[in-house]
Amino acid sequence: MTLSRALLLLALALPTFAVGCAADTSEDDESVGDEDVGIDDDALTGTARVGARFATTTRLNFREGPSRREPVKRVLASGAVVTLVKASPQNGYYQVTNGGAEGWVFGTYLRPEDAAPGNAGERAPAGTGTGQIESCKASFYSEGQRTANGESFDPNALTAAHKRLPFGTRVRVTNTANGRTVTVRINDRGPFVAGRCIDLSRAAFTAIASASQGVASVTVEVLR
Repeated sequence: MTLSRALLLLALALPTFAVGCAADTSEDDESVGDEDVGIDDDALTGTARVGARFATTTRLNFREGPSRREPVKRVLASGAVVTLVKASPQNGYYQVTNGGAEGWVFGTYLRPEDAAPGNAGERAPAGTGTGQIESCKASFYSEGQRTANGESFDPNALTAAHKRLPFGTRVRVTNTANGRTVTVRINDRGPFVAGRCIDLSRAAFTAIASASQGVASVTVEVLR
């Protein structure tokens, strides 16, 4: 092969090589933290259980869809807890819920909630800190003499019973079927029925669902 022909073949190959390199882009810049965050050994990859909870390892874009081209709804704080909606990712993004809203986040910056920094390998009690979220069934009650904290029960007040949260804690309860929300104050204990995590006053329950339902699927987010 002559030198001139070899140079010609090299010149023709270079654009193809450049296009191939340009196409090898990564979504791996979804972190919006101020520091370089490495990929954690526990980072979410592959499929995972629907309903599993993960914590962000840095500030992270919460997008409307599984791509950098999708609008950012908001930026999640480092340590924010999200709940998995779909088991499998799309383009490395997972569909999750946070604060009652659904969105997409990049799995590289998620790891199991019980492996988050500061947890020392132990799972934090669900719903004991601001921003904590749990998913369950909510019921309601309309009769009672006195609540566990000593107040007179008022079915028309926006209050609720919870098995663990401190009295006075305010939580946002979101009906996952219709998106309606209500903020209530914890002043009682219960419900003591499997699968249920909160018992709302009648007024609180009817703010998000029909009383004829009796039970509704909800998320409970601790506000303060």
